Amino acid sequence: MVAKNGKLSQLNADPLYNDPQSRIFWQQLNDQVFIVNQGKIYKSEYINGVLKLRFLVHLKNSEIDFGTMSSIYYDKEYNSLYLGTYNQGLCIVKISAFHIPKTEIPLENRIYYTALPFGENSIINTQGRVFDQNTLLNDYHFSEKDNNFSIAYDESGNIIYPKNNKIYRITKSSGFKKTDSVTVDKEVLAIFKEKGIYALQLQRNPPYFLNIYPNDQFKIPEYSLPCLSPINTVRSLDKDNLLIGYNNGLFIFSRSKKTLQQISSLTIKNIVNTPDGNFWIISRGEGFYLLKNNELIKMPYDDNGYISSPHNVLEDKKGFFGFPRTMVCLKC
Repeated sequence: MVAKNGKLSQLNADPLYNDPQSRIFWQQLNDQVFIVNQGKIYKSEYINGVLKLRFLVHLKNSEIDFGTMSSIYYDKEYNSLYLGTYNQGLCIVKISAFHIPKTEIPLENRIYYTALPFGENSIINTQGRVFDQNTLLNDYHFSEKDNNFSIAYDESGNIIYPKNNKIYRITKSSGFKKTDSVTVDKEVLAIFKEKGIYALQLQRNPPYFLNIYPNDQFKIPEYSLPCLSPINTVRSLDKDNLLIGYNNGLFIFSRSKKTLQQISSLTIKNIVNTPDGNFWIISRGEGFYLLKNNELIKMPYDDNGYISSPHNVLEDKKGFFGFPRTMVCLKC
């Protein structure tokens, strides 16, 4: 039962609310309600007339004596739980921001190099699997043999990806169940989409080509740029210029002048455009740089040198940067 404005109403809610093994902690001072059940702590939320439980953390009996726990407070800003106990004092639990979705997918099929946002709180990968932070939500069964490195949305919200010499388009109007394709004259290795501009990396062996298209129809390229080195990333610097990261350097390509200007000879791993308008250049093994006035400003290393070769640069709402790389994620 829920009391609101002096009236009682009955709601359908999670069975944990009535489970005999559940303990309910109601903190009147901070207007928070929690349920603890078999070591799992949930936060109760009443949103738009719906009573929901949000899982926070699973603790073992060896970590805390649940029988002596007297109060709970959740700090949203720092994503931490404060647990008051009778015999252990105050226990602070930092909740991990990383989650491993539960899935029955065989281990050998869990390697994904890229994904797209899919709805408000989920992603879709190159194999057509939709995940939220907890589990596998749906599987559209894209081919297991397709390119695991490249996937994008076109202007109509269809999902496009390359395979051999074709661009496959999984249509949104069919519920992502039907596919058509566009044939290109060479093998397509990657699709880059930047502010309505599409670029295709062609051919597995040199000479490579970067075909630039003004739309998502992939009929006649605006320009076909021969390259001696594989292309790792393409970003739109402004309406005319594209930043292109190769294995043999960073270049600016002018679409109007059809000229290619080299900025650096670094091996470029990624280019990230943060919301403040800055462009961050990530090298392979030689750190990351800020691009200003067509010059690179090198950022200092951390003490352990972890950011010598990060995969990406992610800016949070407070302006802190996160640097994910293999086996570690840094924040500064």
